[in-house]
Amino acid sequence: MGKLIRRIRRSQILYVLVIMVLIAVLGFLIYIYLEAEPVEDDSIELVLQSESITIEYGESISSEASDYLDASKVDEEVIEATTVSSDATYETYETVDENGEATTGTYDYPAVGEYTITLTYEDVKATVTLIVVDTTAPEFINLEDEYELSDGETLDVSQFSAKDFSTITITLNDDDVDYQTAGTYTATLKAVDIYDNETTVEIKVIIIIEEEEEVEEEEEEEEETTSTTSSSTSANSSSSSSSSSSSSSSGTSSSGSGTSSDDSSTSDGDSNIDDSSSSDESDSTSENEGDTGGSIDGETNNGTDDSTSEE
Repeated sequence: MGKLIRRIRRSQILYVLVIMVLIAVLGFLIYIYLEAEPVEDDSIELVLQSESITIEYGESISSEASDYLDASKVDEEVIEATTVSSDATYETYETVDENGEATTGTYDYPAVGEYTITLTYEDVKATVTLIVVDTTAPEFINLEDEYELSDGETLDVSQFSAKDFSTITITLNDDDVDYQTAGTYTATLKAVDIYDNETTVEIKVIIIIEEEEEVEEEEEEEEETTSTTSSSTSANSSSSSSSSSSSSSSGTSSSGSGTSSDDSSTSDGDSNIDDSSSSDESDSTSENEGDTGGSIDGETNNGTDDSTSEE
């Protein structure tokens, strides 16, 4: 009986020892599991369309995972659940309103440089290299086909503008333009940004010399010349008329001296009028003078004749 009891006790002790060992092993396994790093789920892989992408300066970074993951190798549910982040830097700008108050903002596109885009789905990650470049040349705005300038006016580089996401410099080459001589010339405009992208255009420059004052002076001189000529012509005509009237008066006053003197005076006075009219008037005058002579008293005639003879 005593041996049986001793056996039972030994069995109990053995069972207890086994249980203790099992507990110890289990605790050790739990400890290892808790301290061990989580194992990634290799069953899901984020397959990229490309390891790197390049965008132009001024473009925004896409936040859609579908723009980076290969839809033919990644489940749609995984793509929709994948988040996108980047370490890109963004430039700031400052604007001034009408009241002179300055406001600072941030552009919605990254600065030129190289960045990393990270795609994350649960514990699975993938990275894409992002390269931002500026290869776009500046573009002139409000540029005219030709520029007409009057005498004394010149082109100024400040009147031209261009647009670009980067800082630009505009230069004007008008060495071939003679602003003092009328004609058509060609000038060159160039816009260059800080990344050496440039745009060069040629513009037509038309120089117009104002000659209105000279033309007006010439017209005034012509008018004065015409006026002088008209006055001279009028004076000559008036002089001729006066001479004709004087001659006619002389012929009439001397009609009593005889027919020959009257004819001579009438002929001189009417030299600028029609011959036929002069002849008729002369005949009429002679007849009138003859009648007048016949009615004059004999003493008067003698006195006239004596006066004539003495002359």
